[in-house]
Amino acid sequence: VSVINSYAFGGTNVKNILLIENKKDDVNAIYISEGLRRIENSAFETEDWTFRSESNKLERVELPASFVYYGEDVFRGKHIGNFFVSEENTAFSSIDGVLYDKNLEQILRYPPLRAYVEEYEIYPGVFQIADYAFYYMKSCEKITLPDTIEANGIGKYAFYQALISHLDMSNAKNVTTISDGMC
Repeated sequence: VSVINSYAFGGTNVKNILLIENKKDDVNAIYISEGLRRIENSAFETEDWTFRSESNKLERVELPASFVYYGEDVFRGKHIGNFFVSEENTAFSSIDGVLYDKNLEQILRYPPLRAYVEEYEIYPGVFQIADYAFYYMKSCEKITLPDTIEANGIGKYAFYQALISHLDMSNAKNVTTISDGMC
């Protein structure tokens, strides 16, 4: 399998998705097999598996070297604990379970169920915060933005429904626009 199309699992009662053999442990996880390159918009949306569902908690998502694209809503509200990315992947990387682009210029997704930390500092050098990057994040009280965030570098709904009490933008002197639904 190299592509999973939009709504591929839609209308089914899928509870677990296992896309790689010989990965047996007791955690809820999505293991994406080597060779899979793309997962299209809302591919895992089913009656029980929506981005709003509380029953679809995943402790980990592992992305192989071949994986280069995911569509809207694929990882947006899946209540993920951690991302793990193959070091050979050319599109993505992860630092402490947080998903970034390979060049560490954009934070893509902070896992909503990542282990609690009082403060998270976005990696220095990041220019952009992706749409929905911190959506439903429940495991951190303070987010600190680096001084490299661009003028329009905060995506739509970047912090929407995130349970944070403090957003430190004091270093982000270039930011001129706050996007729709930022918080």
